[in-house]
Amino acid sequence: MKAVVIDEYGGSDRLRVADMAKPAPGRGKVLVNIEVASINPIDWKVAQGFFTLIPGQSFPLVLGSDFSGVVESVGPGVSGFAVGDAVFGMGSSGVGHTFAEYASVAAKSLSRKPDIVPFDQAAAASLVGVTTLAALKGAAAPGPGKRIFINGGAGGVGSFAVQYAKSQGAEVIATCGEANRQFVTDLGADRVIDYRQCDPVTRLEAIDVIFDTVGTLDPRHYWPVMRRGGRIVSTGNGPRGMEELAGKYGRRWWLLMGAADGMKYNLKGRRAQGVGYSMAFAMPTADRLRRIGELLASGAIKMPIQKSYRMDEAAQAFAASEGGHVRGKLVLLNQWSGAVSEAEQ
Repeated sequence: MKAVVIDEYGGSDRLRVADMAKPAPGRGKVLVNIEVASINPIDWKVAQGFFTLIPGQSFPLVLGSDFSGVVESVGPGVSGFAVGDAVFGMGSSGVGHTFAEYASVAAKSLSRKPDIVPFDQAAAASLVGVTTLAALKGAAAPGPGKRIFINGGAGGVGSFAVQYAKSQGAEVIATCGEANRQFVTDLGADRVIDYRQCDPVTRLEAIDVIFDTVGTLDPRHYWPVMRRGGRIVSTGNGPRGMEELAGKYGRRWWLLMGAADGMKYNLKGRRAQGVGYSMAFAMPTADRLRRIGELLASGAIKMPIQKSYRMDEAAQAFAASEGGHVRGKLVLLNQWSGAVSEAEQ
């Protein structure tokens, strides 16, 4: 089969298309003929060597996290899926091996794709939807009477989160650049703050939940504008960024030190303002994926796709994602698939 691989860690110039052995589904796994995969920042961060603790990284390394496609075969112990089923989900966050013609995926990490939902929408929503549902739960769950602030409303996670929070009845405030103001407003934000023109904290009050989809906010700066019992959830590790931590502790251990920062913010925030802090991780479950399918099928969520690339153009897609300021998602179409992707029709 064809696959997008790297032979060593590095930038987008390291990506190449290679001939690889077609995987066989082991126990509890399903072999999927990939139709569409999507680009997520975790993918190029893995390629650059920032997540070496994630298992499954042997060279040549097939990249990719999420996907949609059609079941090719099922392994022993799998029930609920059959050959020919249209499915979507995640291989793994960062090392799911989905930038390929085929991927062997744990059955618990995929769901049937609703017929009404196009393959590109399902793939684009998988990781960002799982991340959002993992973040906005419990005390951080949006609902009527709650005011939620989403930092980074125009990106992949942000665009899903704005729509999701609004669909649950929350008041939504989001940041973006001026060029994306109408875009984020159309997603459902009640108020949009241009982060280039002011410090967003000066425009906030009585916030119940902060979802930092950029991952760089200093929670200490935002405690004063939050209600007691509120929650801050981040896709990153706060003001000490990935590059800073990796430079100090090495690319193998930076994430553990970032997690330690998060625990400190949680402890101090609860003591000082009654505000909790946690990091959000894209851990797929059958319930979360099923919920994403329902949200897409109902029209509550529509994933904005800025551009579609062929899989052999993955290096270009990586470069675009690395540059930042992607509006919504970038997807990869499997031009080697036996079926014509809906995204190409």
